Amino acid sequence: MGWSGPMPNAQGRMVGYAVEAVCDLDGCEAKIDRGLAYVCGDMHDGGEFGCGLYFCYEHLFFGLACPEQLCEACGKRYDEEHPEEVAAAIAEFEEKRKQWVQNE
Repeated sequence: MGWSGPMPNAQGRMVGYAVEAVCDLDGCEAKIDRGLAYVCGDMHDGGEFGCGLYFCYEHLFFGLACPEQLCEACGKRYDEEHPEEVAAAIAEFEEKRKQWVQNE
């Protein structure tokens, strides 16, 4: 079975990359599909950290410590609930950045 859909998710919404939609952020009319590339989280129902809504690339984010793509609200919640992981990811990035700068 492929992910083109349409197939219902746990909320009864039709999902799959063949399902045309618009961004779930109120007021945004960007055309998207309901494939995994646009879902908040790592699966159609959101997975462990996402809400399972679908957002355009302007409203879907990847962060240093985020384990998957998240909307702004879920990203903020992840940051608040996992401060140690966020701090460790930032520290690791800063260390790598210093090495890159020194090697230039």
